Amino acid sequence: MLGTLHFESADFDSAQRSLDRVRLVGPFSNQALLRAGWADVSAENYDRALVPWKLLAERESTDIAVQEAWLALPYAYGKLDIHGRAALLYGQAVESFAAELAKVDASVANIREGAFLEALVREEIRRDTDWVIRLRSLPAGSVSLDAFADLIRLRRDYYEPLLPGIDRRFRELDARMRLRLEQREHLDARLQKLLVAPRPALLATAEEQALSVQLASLESSLEAATGENGDALRARIARLRGALIWALETQYPERLTETHRHLRDLNADVEALTAQYDAFVRARQAALHGYEGYDAPIGGLHMRIGEALERVVVLMKRQGHRLESVAIEELVARRSLLEDYQNRARFAFADSYDRAAKAQARAEVQ
Repeated sequence: MLGTLHFESADFDSAQRSLDRVRLVGPFSNQALLRAGWADVSAENYDRALVPWKLLAERESTDIAVQEAWLALPYAYGKLDIHGRAALLYGQAVESFAAELAKVDASVANIREGAFLEALVREEIRRDTDWVIRLRSLPAGSVSLDAFADLIRLRRDYYEPLLPGIDRRFRELDARMRLRLEQREHLDARLQKLLVAPRPALLATAEEQALSVQLASLESSLEAATGENGDALRARIARLRGALIWALETQYPERLTETHRHLRDLNADVEALTAQYDAFVRARQAALHGYEGYDAPIGGLHMRIGEALERVVVLMKRQGHRLESVAIEELVARRSLLEDYQNRARFAFADSYDRAAKAQARAEVQ
């Protein structure tokens, strides 16, 4: 604070100007009021020092600046030769310091009984953003793991009854798919050979194949036939077979091209089927991995969290004892200061009382 720096440098005028700009409500207001009064006293403006010290003396009694104001205010009255008022305020200060000493003693006793640490973790204090409370608000790691284990159990209960039936149907479809893929590969290989060594008969339609079988059967049945009728029938069968062979030979390029086109269309269907197959395999593995293999990691994490919590408990106790020790040390120092203030107030009370009595005696003589 700039005003404090000026005050400690004995630049009381600059200190007064800086301190006067401090707001009456705020974290620095009490010290500002106290320093402002002392700056006026340093300039021997005792009546002006009364203004900030009166305001300060009525504030929270546990503040060190307020306690100092209990001594400073009657001191200013004494400098103004208002010894009766000074004696009265010194007497009140003695009583106030006694009350504060009692509070300090009670606080030390409560700390030694463990009430200090209990107060730190009270539910209403947890709503505060104080750093001590945040340190004690540890995440519930074990509870989260239990919830995760319940989630895995629910997944297992859902998927395990479904997977056997799905796997059975998948195996049937997988066998049929593999058969069709083998047939497709065989067809592709035969078509590649037809490009090198044409075989028109292999591209015959179903009707043409049936006709070829029927003609072969008729030829077989006419082998023993004689006479003009037999020769006429065999000639007729030969013409039909020739027409069939002519169709196969002349239409071979177009039929081979059409077959390749159908094979390409089949390739697109096979790719789509393969993509669906792969997607199912990934989904099946994801479903299985959604609940298998977690028992050991969760068990290990439970163990690690348990060990960590044990260490945290030990550290919390250790730090709690340290906080208690620091708090007691501070309270003991505060008690020593309050005792010093109280003794000074007693001596100042006696002195002011004597001065007030002498002033009254002189007034009565006059």
